[in-house]
Amino acid sequence: MFVVYVLGLGCLLANFGQCEITWENSYNRLSFRLDDNVFDIKSKQNSMMKQFQDLMSMMTATNQKLASFEKRLSELADCSAKPVTFDDKSFHIETYVKEVIEAEVGRLTHLLRRGLEQEKAATMTRFESFRKNQEQSLSRIVDLDTRLNETQVNVSNLEHEVIDTVNYTSILFGSVKMLENTQFAMIGNEDKTRALVSVIEEEVKYAQRGTNTLQSQVQTLVGIQSDLQSKTKAIEEKVDTTRDDISLLQRIVSVDGQWGTWTAWSLCTWSHCTQTRTRACNNPQPLLFGRDCPGLTTQTQECNKSSCGGKDCTELLRRGAPKLSGVYTIITPVTHTKVQVFCDMQTDGGGWTVFQKRFNGSEDFYRNFSDYEAGFGSVYAEYWLGLKYIHEITSRGSYQLRVDIVSSSGSKGYDVYEGFSLQPGTNYTLNLGSGVRSNGLHTNYAIHRLSPWFSPVGNAFSTHDHDVDRARLASCAAIYKGGWWYNDCKGKINPNGLYLPGQNDDMSMRYGGDYGIADITMMFKSIP
Repeated sequence: MFVVYVLGLGCLLANFGQCEITWENSYNRLSFRLDDNVFDIKSKQNSMMKQFQDLMSMMTATNQKLASFEKRLSELADCSAKPVTFDDKSFHIETYVKEVIEAEVGRLTHLLRRGLEQEKAATMTRFESFRKNQEQSLSRIVDLDTRLNETQVNVSNLEHEVIDTVNYTSILFGSVKMLENTQFAMIGNEDKTRALVSVIEEEVKYAQRGTNTLQSQVQTLVGIQSDLQSKTKAIEEKVDTTRDDISLLQRIVSVDGQWGTWTAWSLCTWSHCTQTRTRACNNPQPLLFGRDCPGLTTQTQECNKSSCGGKDCTELLRRGAPKLSGVYTIITPVTHTKVQVFCDMQTDGGGWTVFQKRFNGSEDFYRNFSDYEAGFGSVYAEYWLGLKYIHEITSRGSYQLRVDIVSSSGSKGYDVYEGFSLQPGTNYTLNLGSGVRSNGLHTNYAIHRLSPWFSPVGNAFSTHDHDVDRARLASCAAIYKGGWWYNDCKGKINPNGLYLPGQNDDMSMRYGGDYGIADITMMFKSIP
């Protein structure tokens, strides 16, 4: 461009009319090239906006396809959930087919969920990069527009300067003509001619300085044009990258969450008489900005009152009662009566229901039959649960009996028997099987090893006012001052006798050949 300008200036000095036409043509070509670059940049910007709008349309179409897929998946789930009636011989086949279908659907759902999660992470990274690139491109386009405006202003200023230079050069050319016409007239005045020549030389130098300034400005414009071309190329590369990002964004699919099936109702809690069930939002779970499942994850309902608590301490422990020994409330299995009992939740696995406890003689155990039938004492101290409750509880299921004693010398021992229960009727006859385990006691005096004349098994429960023992001429309860499944007044066992620690007396508490024991606990536990 500088060469064109110099050639034009030289031509102007030689032939003013033709030079004016050449300069105008060069300037017009430069202006057209700048306008073409600006038009190309704006066209690419419009193309980017159109591609972004096409991306949004394709995302909408993808969501519609996903909705159709979810509908088909729901139909498949409904189909797998429909019951099919077969005869008893095909029941196991039906169950197996359901399990296979559910497993396959779960596997496919898991694979789809994992793939979508991975695709979501990659897509969100690319989408963020696309957003940043778009912001940078828009910023650069604005900067280019500003610089183009500045360039147009500079070109306009340059045009005015060129016109001024042309006009000034035209004046100089006229001056030269005038000097040529007056040269002969000035021959006689040499000093004046030299002065005029000096002035002309200064004017020419001034014109040359103006020409150098114009040359520098033209070079600046050439640099700006080169920079604009470089920026345009960078924008084209960003457009290509954006096009790739748009292609990836077309695969974005959002998934709304769906509820899985409810779990089975929990066992009734021993303390609040309620049961719960839960479900999870995982069929499938929300993915890629999908909506969460509506509703609650947990349902609670009241239990049937007869199911609250438990029929014994073993059932309370199974239903979540803490493993702490203490007083609990049970509900008997037949009459559904609430009864407070002492539960041993720590000994031998816990779950033992205590029906007799003596350790300090604070409670009188020489009582009539109605007291032994209904129960007496305090569950927080010494007490007897009651024959009617022992019978009702042990009539449902299999039970073990455990007897723990502490002798007057402080030694401890225990026996465990199987098959413990009381027969129905007014006498509450004792049922008891063989021994299961024993520790620290005289094994020869264990209940299952006693002879029929001494064993309490198969005997009715006797008190001083309800004499149903096997002795014909005496009342064993009156002799031994207690209540028990007495045989023929020859037994080695009298746990409900008088509290006489250390005394070798037939009326004292006795068990397993030990007289005058200091502490005894009798309890039972249900066995699966």
